[in-house]
Amino acid sequence: MKKEISIQYYVTNIRLFQEVFYNWQEFYQNLSKGLDNMQEYLYNLWNKSKEELLKKDFTITDLDKVVKKEDFDITINFTEKNTTIFFFTFPDHPFKDASSKYVAIALCKNMPRYFTMEYAASTILNQGADEFVIGEFVPRENGQNKHINYGFFDNSRLTFFAGYIMGMLNEYEKQEIN
Repeated sequence: MKKEISIQYYVTNIRLFQEVFYNWQEFYQNLSKGLDNMQEYLYNLWNKSKEELLKKDFTITDLDKVVKKEDFDITINFTEKNTTIFFFTFPDHPFKDASSKYVAIALCKNMPRYFTMEYAASTILNQGADEFVIGEFVPRENGQNKHINYGFFDNSRLTFFAGYIMGMLNEYEKQEIN
């Protein structure tokens, strides 16, 4: 039986992470060219990822989903200490496979940080309501990534995710100075 995967999961939890941590110079160059260019970059990454998945032994759950460049959105915020954070919004996704609706990339001093707000499976505790996990992917020396879970939330708005990430990074920066 083939493993199921969505293009959105592959892009948000694997490919974009790889671009940030293992192809940083090219990724940062695209990021530096402006938000329109980054929107085009995400759209192209989606299509490349779709082609990659077609060559693998997966059942692709969103294969027929049509995405446009405009389905990707990028906003920028800054922490109190002026760390730049890019927030990426991905197309709406009806499948609940831990793909991310939002990704945040914080340009921290030593290396970027990669945060996600992922769809989570329904549990008995939330009685079938949509739930989301805020997490952080961290690169390991072996080329894999580690996922740190910061908690489950029933709020899927970008403003909530951005506020959570900004608050966490502001606290981190305060502790770093002391």
